[in-house]
Amino acid sequence: MVLLLKCALGGSKHVEYIKLQFLTSGHSFLPNNSEFGDVECVLKRHTEMFSPEDYIQVMESCRKKRPIEVVSIEREDFVSTQKIEKEITNRKKVVKRKRSTN
Repeated sequence: MVLLLKCALGGSKHVEYIKLQFLTSGHSFLPNNSEFGDVECVLKRHTEMFSPEDYIQVMESCRKKRPIEVVSIEREDFVSTQKIEKEITNRKKVVKRKRSTN
């Protein structure tokens, strides 16, 4: 998994590092859990949300102290892993190896 991410994102100008967090049973609190909770509380009072911009506005305004920084991503920001997946799962590919002369 890590090698797949490294290979897929290795040439990206926007990715500085990849941080994986593995949750342990009973210790599954992540720093952004409180942010999700704050957003959920505000969303309960908003019955009409019609666009992604409506959600962004809620996320940016749900906290007075330590406001949530919302980073919008576009289609171009996503990286396809299709080529790498094909290489990994293509078992019909022939690999020529040199035979040792023992």
